[in-house]
Amino acid sequence: MLKNKKLLVSLLFLALVMVISACGGGGDEEGTDTGGDTGGDSGGETTMQGDAANGAEIYQSNCMSCHGQEGAGGSAPGLQGNEMASDYDAVVEQVKSGGGGMPAFEGQLSEQEIADVSAYIAEKVAAMGK
Repeated sequence: MLKNKKLLVSLLFLALVMVISACGGGGDEEGTDTGGDTGGDSGGETTMQGDAANGAEIYQSNCMSCHGQEGAGGSAPGLQGNEMASDYDAVVEQVKSGGGGMPAFEGQLSEQEIADVSAYIAEKVAAMGK
C-alpha cells in the first residue's frame, strides 16, 4: 500500500512538472532591441514598445502551448477579443509577473522579448476576436 502511494505521488509530481514546463518554456531566445523606447512621458511603468512581428515567434515558443494557436484558448484563457489583452501595459505586467495560474516570465524572457510578445498580443491577437 505504501509503495503504491509513493508511486502515485511521484507520478503526480512528474505530471505537475510537465504542465509547468509546457507553459513556461522557451526563454532561451536572444532579444533584439528595436529602438522602440517611447520615453518617460507615457504615464506608466512601461517605457518600451514592442515589435509585434518579433512577438509572434515569442508567442509561438512560450504562450501557444497554454493560450492556443492565435490566442483562441486552451488550458489557459483565450486572448482573442479579451479587453485586458488589448491593453499593452496590462499585458506587459501579466507576462512579467504572471498570476492566476500563469507563470511569470520576468527572468526567462528579456525586457525586449516581453515588450515584443505583449505588442503582438495587444495589437494582433486581442483584435482577432472583435
